[in-house]
Amino acid sequence: MIRPLIITLLWFTAALIPSVAAASGATVWSSALFGQISGDPATTPATGPAAAPATAPAAAPATATATGPAAATTPAATTTATAGASSGRAKGFPAGTFTVGGNLSLQFDRWDPDNDNTDIDFLTISALPYIGYFFMQNTAVTGALIVSHNRISIDGGGTDQTITLSGYGAQVGIYHFIPSGNFYWYVGGTVSYTMTSQETSDSDDTMDGWMLEIGLNGGILYMLTPSLGLELGARVAWQRGSTETDYAGSSDKSTTDSDGLVFNTGYIGVRAFF
Repeated sequence: MIRPLIITLLWFTAALIPSVAAASGATVWSSALFGQISGDPATTPATGPAAAPATAPAAAPATATATGPAAATTPAATTTATAGASSGRAKGFPAGTFTVGGNLSLQFDRWDPDNDNTDIDFLTISALPYIGYFFMQNTAVTGALIVSHNRISIDGGGTDQTITLSGYGAQVGIYHFIPSGNFYWYVGGTVSYTMTSQETSDSDDTMDGWMLEIGLNGGILYMLTPSLGLELGARVAWQRGSTETDYAGSSDKSTTDSDGLVFNTGYIGVRAFF
């Protein structure tokens, strides 16, 4: 008799408490109390200790994974792509770049034969203005004009004579540059064709000819500014030519053929890029 009355009072209390203190968690307290008194084992595990591990631990890892690593990955990928794009431009001369410039070669030699008192001086001046186009990264094709002047002076032994040789021609080539900071190592190959003429101070004879040359150039380019560089180089070339001599006052002519290697120990030049 008393037990049914107590159970009825508890049901009545459980119905009133949620309406007064729902925000304070009284519903959990009253349900737990009712379960303990009524002896119903199914009520306690559903609302008590099992509820905490089901909600808190599951939510924390899901939130950390979604916001932490995923957010960090996006800026890293963006930074790498930007750095790659900026460093690619700094690795040399991209395709589409033009270059203009030229080099000047000056050489002086003196020969003193042992058999007499004759001195022979050799003076060589050559200029090579050119223009080039980079058809791929760090590799350019070039076209150039050839202007050369050679003067041979013979003094002594009762003979004073000056021989002047001049040459004008064209050259095509290909060059590849290897960047190294502000320096660029380069190597190139050229093919040139030159028309030559020769005059002698004590003779009216004339000599005209041609020269075909295949050369190999190498050197270093130092960039003074991002668009202007100074180059130092050397070259070796194989030459083949022919010269025809027209003797004054005579219809006689003679032809002399020649071929061989020529070494140029050094030249200096300037290059501009745009």
